[in-house]
Amino acid sequence: MTDEQMGPRDPLVRPGGEGLVRRLPVLGVDVDFEVDDDALLQVVDAWFGAWASLPEGPGLRQGRAVRVGVHRHDDHPGDQGRPEVRYRMPDPDTLLLGTPGSVGMADRRRATATVYATDSLLAEADHFGYGVLSAVTLFLVTAVDRFPVHAAALRGPSGAGVLLHGPSGSGKSTLCAVAARRGLRVVAEDVVYVQLDPELRVWGLPGPIHVPPDSLRFLPGTTPAGRRIRAGGREKMVLHPPASDPVPPTLAQPPAVCLVERSPGPAVLEAVAPGVVLQAIGEPREPGFDLSAGRMGPVAAALVAGGAWRLRTGSDPHAAVDLLEELLTGATSATASRRSRR
Repeated sequence: MTDEQMGPRDPLVRPGGEGLVRRLPVLGVDVDFEVDDDALLQVVDAWFGAWASLPEGPGLRQGRAVRVGVHRHDDHPGDQGRPEVRYRMPDPDTLLLGTPGSVGMADRRRATATVYATDSLLAEADHFGYGVLSAVTLFLVTAVDRFPVHAAALRGPSGAGVLLHGPSGSGKSTLCAVAARRGLRVVAEDVVYVQLDPELRVWGLPGPIHVPPDSLRFLPGTTPAGRRIRAGGREKMVLHPPASDPVPPTLAQPPAVCLVERSPGPAVLEAVAPGVVLQAIGEPREPGFDLSAGRMGPVAAALVAGGAWRLRTGSDPHAAVDLLEELLTGATSATASRRSRR
């Protein structure tokens, strides 16, 4: 897409100086990151550099491009020590965000975002990447046939996949961490992005798995790479899955959809009516995901073609992953009503 097609440059972009541009196909959508210096380019690569390995191929690249500009701004004492990032959406196509000293705006209609960040905020690289850079980038990308669904996703050796749909706290990330130790590929630990055209494809964001500290008891011998404070102030331990194919994973066929519920006792997997999944995914109510309400019906219909299930996780995530492995290998038929595992 030419500059003329994308519209005039954002008037907030500083005049003078060519800066640096890095094009990366995030979720298959070309994003031109424009930054002031090499240090900012390293921040971009830390969050999205894995997408450079995405191959060309049918259904893997979206023809439209978006632009994200990140520029240094005068420092401010209020940006020291992980300042709170506040968000506002004056309309469905505009995202505003800011801290005491930094500001950003993303505009879906013009396919552009501009961020001015202080050195103090940039020094908190993880906080900036999660709360600012990723926020504006995904806000633009999800306007291009990439529908966010609050779900984890796993892929088996045969390429078959399973989607774990559930609210925060239902245990999706812990199941992913256990599954990764079994050799399953983690496509996404918390959010997937569903592409409908020219064919169904489920995308995830490559990166570590984040589990609550008390989940480590199910992962003996695991040494966390650190900890992060995620949305809502929740502490999560950072786990790096075993080394695998560097190409960002996707699912290219309808996955089995499991509605995940935390429960005591044995793990239980049972088939449910497709309408249960259609409602859960087609009518999202959780904050953030409810912004897509009204346009998720086709997404739910495409996903439910892979089968509809309910997974009650029970007290042992290893037993729950046993059931998921059976589902991925086809040992659990689509007509089975109920299976449990202690």
